[in-house]
Order: sequence, then structure tokens, then C-alpha cells
Amino acid sequence: MYKTRHVTNSLLLKAREKKIPDLSPLKLQKLLYFLNGWYLAQTGHALIGDRFQAWTYGPVVESLYHELKSWGSDSIQNFISEFDPEARAEKAYKVNSSDQKFWNLVDQILEKYGHFSALELSSLSHAKDSPWSLAREQGHVFIDDNVLREHFNKLARDYSEKSVPAT
Repeated sequence: MYKTRHVTNSLLLKAREKKIPDLSPLKLQKLLYFLNGWYLAQTGHALIGDRFQAWTYGPVVESLYHELKSWGSDSIQNFISEFDPEARAEKAYKVNSSDQKFWNLVDQILEKYGHFSALELSSLSHAKDSPWSLAREQGHVFIDDNVLREHFNKLARDYSEKSVPAT
């Protein structure tokens, strides 16, 4: 399990490399949601320590929302840094480059979902019977990881392989 900030910085890095436009906080939240869902389906474990909440505009990691809200609807230009007590300085960490399983999945997610706008990704996350819609219908604040894993496992079965399907 990774820190949300580290995974976010990793997504930002790869999105820049792939020249993915309009990486607003809303779009980043949705990409993180899909990345976490597919990671759960493939490994059985959550990717990040934070849980997604079922907000009006879709799944949101609240701590990340607060980290990025100053960007509004603009593209995020900076990595998220944190204080490193050893270096006594702010550093922007990412997931270790040796974790090829993680980086391969990031590439797949950005390939399949990166071209969508924030609102299109929000619509995808709002699909009928999605983990977000079920949490909202049941009045739950958090999206259950088991429901999320099952949803993405079903998508994988529907596409007959455990990879990210074309949407």
C-alpha cells in the first residue's frame, strides 16, 4: 500500500511524460479512482491507504482534495511535496521505479482513461450500479473496497482478461 501523495506524484509524472492535457484536480481524482480499482482487481489489495468517499461529483480522496483544491479547474503544475526530516527539506516522492507492476498499470490507466475530460471521467465513475452510485444510494460516506474490487473484477471478466478494458 502506498501513500496517496506518492501515487499522485507518480500519476502526475507519467501524465506529463504522455502529454496528457487538462490534468485538473477533478480529473486526477478520477484517474486515481480507476487506478485504485484496477489495482484492487489485479492484486486484491488497495493501492493507497486513503479511502474514497462518495461525493456529489464522484469518488474523492478527501485529503487529496484539500491538497489540490487551490488549482481549481486548472491543470496541476506542481508535485505534492512533504517534509523529509532526514534531508530537512520538502521533497516530492513518487512510487519506486522498480515497481514495474505499478508503473505498467499506470501506463494502462493513462492509455485508456487519460484522453477523457474530467467530466467524462466523472460520468464513467457515476455509471449505474458503480461502487460510487451504490454508496450514494445506500447513504454511505465511503466507497467499500470490496465493492470496488468486485466491480473492477466484473469489468475484467466482461472483457475476458484482467487488464484495463477500452471504455
